[in-house]
Amino acid sequence: MSITDKVNGSGPHYGEGRSDRSSPASSPSPAGPGTTDGASPPPPRAQVLEELWDHFSEFRAYGEEVMRIEKERAKLGFRESMARIRTEAIVTVALCALVLAGSIYTLLGLSAGLQDLFDERPWIGNLLLGVAALAAAGIWATVRKQRKDRKDLEEKIAEHEQREAEQRARFGRHIADRVAAVDRP
Repeated sequence: MSITDKVNGSGPHYGEGRSDRSSPASSPSPAGPGTTDGASPPPPRAQVLEELWDHFSEFRAYGEEVMRIEKERAKLGFRESMARIRTEAIVTVALCALVLAGSIYTLLGLSAGLQDLFDERPWIGNLLLGVAALAAAGIWATVRKQRKDRKDLEEKIAEHEQREAEQRARFGRHIADRVAAVDRP
C-alpha cells in the first residue's frame, strides 16, 4: 500500500488487512528480492511506522466522529431553541390578546365610573386612567425583567458550578485553584 492510499484513507484501516503485513511470504527477505526464507520479521522501523500510521488513522477517525457528534448536538440545540422560541411567541401573542381585551373592558368601566364621579367630565377620568395604566405597565415590565435577569443569573451560576465539578472530577482540581495558589503570598 502506498502512502497516498493511506493519506486518502483508501487502504486497510486499523485492524483490517493486517495479515499480509505479518505473513512471511509478503515480508521482504534480508537476502534480497525473490528469496523467501520466512524467518525474518519486517524491520523494526517499518513496523513502528506502520503502527504509528495505524494509530494516527485511528485518532483521525476518532476526531472525525467527535466532530460529527458535536455538529449533530449543535443542530439539535438549534432546533430545540427555535421550537422554544416559536412556542413562546405563540403563547406571548395569545396572552397579550387576552390581557389587551381584559384591559380594554376594565379601562372602559373605570372611565365610565370616573366620569360619573367627576360630574360628567370625561377628560379627567380618561387622564387618570391613562396615567394609572402606564404606571401599571411600567411596574409590570420592570418586575418581569428583574425576574428574568435573576433566573438567567441562577442558570449561569448553576452551569458554572457544574463545569467546576466536572473539572474537579476529571482533573482533580479546578483552574481557579491554581490561580488562588499563585495569588497567595
